[in-house]
Amino acid sequence: MLHALILSQDLVSLDWTFVAELIAFLILMYLLVRILYRPVTTALNNRANAIKSGLAAAEEAARAAENAQLRTKEQLDEARSQAQEILRQANVTAGSMREQTINEARAEAQKVIERGKAEIERERQAAVDELRRVVADMAILAATRVVEKSLDTQDNRRLIEEAIAQTSGFATPGRP
Repeated sequence: MLHALILSQDLVSLDWTFVAELIAFLILMYLLVRILYRPVTTALNNRANAIKSGLAAAEEAARAAENAQLRTKEQLDEARSQAQEILRQANVTAGSMREQTINEARAEAQKVIERGKAEIERERQAAVDELRRVVADMAILAATRVVEKSLDTQDNRRLIEEAIAQTSGFATPGRP
């Protein structure tokens, strides 16, 4: 029966309830848009903007980190090259100091040798001088003996030749 009732009435009937429902729906829509839709949309937009700015900040931070890493690598490379240069200069300086020390040691050794030679020469000269003094004393002694003995010419000549032979034997360098 319900089916017959539906068919007998007009399909579209406008009555006041429909208008009231439509007005209530429009008021509800206005209130929903005003109270709920705008704040939700604003919140969603703010959230989207925050995400966009966060992504932009993350990209900027990634670029800054990459730049910092490149600068760090450059600084490390520069520090390595400076360290190698310092080592090279230290090796050069050490070699120079080693050569200088060797040269100074050689010069000092040469000075010691020269002082030793000079000392030996002084000692030898002192010995020669002493020997000459002794020979002169011996010659004087021989002359005194000659005068005292009043030897003949042949004895005088023999004594003088002996004194000269002894003197020349002592004065010759290299002979003991």
